[in-house]
Amino acid sequence: MNWIDAHTHAYPDSDLELVVERVAALDGHLPDDHPTKWRLVTDGSVETLVESEGKAGMDGIVLLPISGRTDGATRLNRWVADLAGRYPQIIPFGTLTPLADSPEDDLRAALALGIRGIKIHSVLQRIIPIEPRTLEWLEMIAPSGLPILMDAMNLDGLRRFKPHMKPLLDLWAPYETGPVQIASLARTFPRITFIAAHLGCLYGWDQLEPLLPLENVFFDLSFALEILPPEEIRAIIGQKGTDHILYGSDCPWRDPAGSWRRFESLGLNSAETEQIGGRNLLGLLGDAG
Repeated sequence: MNWIDAHTHAYPDSDLELVVERVAALDGHLPDDHPTKWRLVTDGSVETLVESEGKAGMDGIVLLPISGRTDGATRLNRWVADLAGRYPQIIPFGTLTPLADSPEDDLRAALALGIRGIKIHSVLQRIIPIEPRTLEWLEMIAPSGLPILMDAMNLDGLRRFKPHMKPLLDLWAPYETGPVQIASLARTFPRITFIAAHLGCLYGWDQLEPLLPLENVFFDLSFALEILPPEEIRAIIGQKGTDHILYGSDCPWRDPAGSWRRFESLGLNSAETEQIGGRNLLGLLGDAG
């Protein structure tokens, strides 16, 4: 069985210092053992990612780059593709945006690089999920067959957990991507497979109903395993179906070994564990034997 972490990040050296500074400004006052604190558990490098995922028993690693710059896609996608050439366990996803000067050229470049999927973080990229420019962009992407992993977050829920972020969250409101927005996109583009990160929606787990019946929507477990009680995670898995759940840790924001232990402690049977732990992703990417 191939175990795959479907949600990980690493950062080029040139970007890492800025990532650390911004996260410290947001949550630096919270204690490190606070379950919702955003902080780098590892150093954020590719080398540490590969090492820590190997120690956790992972055979595959989906690496998700993200750029807030409208002109940064091809640079990061080339970086990820090069890493996949050096580390065969890396499954390279890419970053794209409808706000680029030439989204078509960026998509063509990503496909030529062998990118296997797309990561969207609408807040960081300032993408309004339901607007004509975004919809036209998704229409362009649909024939490629690339799955789209969307960072799903409920801002009202986040306000309850992190009231200190309220001024910033008010600015993020136009870019919120939660169950309602993802469900609308999934119905509009049935040819696209969407992966709703963080078990469907970070801090919005009571609002997943619109996503549950949609066959072209998967959930990953990233960042949720350390927040939600096991019985709530099992309930959501049961509602969505084990064939539509992907294991993910969110390394370096979570410890890969710790996340995998929490996943194993959910008490799923061996068939369910194998589905979520790798088989579903392989099938989604067309790599199932």
